[in-house]
Amino acid sequence: MAFLTDISKTVIPLFAALGGAMTGSYLTYRFQRKDKIRDHLFTHKVKSYSILAECIVVVKRDIDDKRGKIRVKREDDAKTITAIWDYFRKVSDEQTLFLSDQTKHDLLILEGIIFEAFNMEIERIIDIDNFSDAEMIDVCGKVIEDCEDFIKKLQNEIGVNAVNPRLNIRKF
Repeated sequence: MAFLTDISKTVIPLFAALGGAMTGSYLTYRFQRKDKIRDHLFTHKVKSYSILAECIVVVKRDIDDKRGKIRVKREDDAKTITAIWDYFRKVSDEQTLFLSDQTKHDLLILEGIIFEAFNMEIERIIDIDNFSDAEMIDVCGKVIEDCEDFIKKLQNEIGVNAVNPRLNIRKF
């Protein structure tokens, strides 16, 4: 009986230590695997947000150029909003896989605003007398403002302000 007690005093801690080590290594493996998957997905999300932000900057620049050309009566020299709309739709459709629901919603709102400018451009072509240059300039200004707001929302979502707290990014 004493022999069994001595053996169990030796064997039980050994099995407990071995079981604890195995459980710890298994849990570490699972957590590291989840972290790797999360990091990989976040990398794709950052790339997607970056491509989308570049697209929005191009749209903003082209719309601003269009607005300036309308002011100086050289609208024919600017890129058409139809071309801008096509580019925006192509890029935004390709990048929606990694966007959050809120960003998809914000993108849909921005899409509607750009589409409003697109419609006004077409209506101006059909009936130029009913739409003044001032109305088109106002619509272009709204698109530019909303592009800037969308980029700030992207920065907030991706956490740019957490990386660099000195950036003055307002919350939406």
